[in-house]
Amino acid sequence: MVELIKHRMLRINLSISSQKIFQYLFCIFLGMIIAKFFFVVSPFFVLVTVAGLLLLIFSLFKPEIGILAIVIIISSIIFEAAIPLIPIPFGSFHVTDMLLMFLLVMIPFKLFTNRNYRLSPSPLDKPLILFYLAAVISACIAIIHFKLDFNIVMRQFRLLTYYLIYFVVTNLLRDKRQIKFVIKGLFITATLVGIAMIIQAVVGRSVQLMPGRVEQAGTLGQVYEATRILPPGQTLIYVIFITAVCTIAFINKPILKSNYFYILLIVGIGILLTYNRNYWVAILFSLSIFFIIISKRGKKRVLAWFIIMIILMSAISFTFSSIGGRPKEYLVSINHRLSSLFAGENMLHSSTLNDRRIENEYVLRQIVKHPIFGIGLGNNYRPYLYGKEDWFYRYIHNGYLWIFMKMGMIGFFPFLWFYICFLYRGFSNWKRIEDVFLKSAVTGFMLSGVGILLAVMVNPLFMQWFSIVVIATMIGLIEVIIRVNEMEIKRING
Repeated sequence: MVELIKHRMLRINLSISSQKIFQYLFCIFLGMIIAKFFFVVSPFFVLVTVAGLLLLIFSLFKPEIGILAIVIIISSIIFEAAIPLIPIPFGSFHVTDMLLMFLLVMIPFKLFTNRNYRLSPSPLDKPLILFYLAAVISACIAIIHFKLDFNIVMRQFRLLTYYLIYFVVTNLLRDKRQIKFVIKGLFITATLVGIAMIIQAVVGRSVQLMPGRVEQAGTLGQVYEATRILPPGQTLIYVIFITAVCTIAFINKPILKSNYFYILLIVGIGILLTYNRNYWVAILFSLSIFFIIISKRGKKRVLAWFIIMIILMSAISFTFSSIGGRPKEYLVSINHRLSSLFAGENMLHSSTLNDRRIENEYVLRQIVKHPIFGIGLGNNYRPYLYGKEDWFYRYIHNGYLWIFMKMGMIGFFPFLWFYICFLYRGFSNWKRIEDVFLKSAVTGFMLSGVGILLAVMVNPLFMQWFSIVVIATMIGLIEVIIRVNEMEIKRING
């Protein structure tokens, strides 16, 4: 009996030993695979891959995280070019491409697996679908008819695909908690962009801390020892600036005790550092409309804010003038940039506007030749005018003409339908929103959209990757807020 027990114990020990040996061998094998993977692929690529997989898992349960992640990666201060591409047989995918596709696939997946899940239709769905179909047709025309390189066409088609974030927002965000998470995330992201721009302005052009353009500031041929900064987050800080003004006006809280006032200061400095006059004009136009439509109480708060801002700006201007050096250069260059809007003949005959006139002449010729379907995505619209340094033979500063020329009437009119419908929905519903914070967001996003109508004449926001992401997200958020508000009203009245 004792011998039998000893024999069994020996077998158990051997079994445990064999399991341990197997585990050790498996760990060694796995370590060899990982080590080989690290040698073949850079550790940074491995890190990004792991982070991407975790992001997909989080987005599966909380899609608002995925939506905000796309905005942060594309429309902030992250060096998008540093993030490795995911190779596929016919090209490559960006991390955000995978995330966008994953979120889009989640919609039909939820529809077929969750009996309680329903799509959230909106008046904006049809025109956006028609616009995207026009983009598909335009891409096919460019490849099949004009024989353009597939990769060149797909680069521009890929940008337009990000308008589909709208459907992700409207169909995956269902409650106030999710909506507020995304909106507050946009505020935080814009604030970080503004802070980074201020730091970049202090450091100067010697070290570039963010992607985009970091260059010497200048106006009408005169240059300054100041730095002009145009990061991918430029459209986001423009939208958040106007939204912060609306939030201050609507939320009944002392201005100096409001976090949004300090956010306003930070992103406001960021907007000045872009030296983009189209943003400045768009803000003045949008806020003029806001001052007209708000209540008397709101007008008083805006006027109080305006007086405080004037006092602060005057104090800052006086300090900069006293200090001299680079701070004074920033003050002088911004004042000169602003005053150039009223420069009359000097502005009309500036090299910038002359280049735009030449550009528009070529564009209009192409529109006359190809009015219905356009010349196709990625196609050149003019010859090289400025030698080998000419990179703008596909780039058009007027966003309206860009869409019309590339996609023809079949793309231009659905897009106008989509955008005008968004503005109409915002104007029709902003007063009905019960939640003050969400009301501020709807008003701010809607007024930002109004300003964009002007800015896009000289700045193609409708066709810029980082702008498309912000525009599609804010339009989608307005629709979700309107829907959630209507559901709450029905619940209260029902």
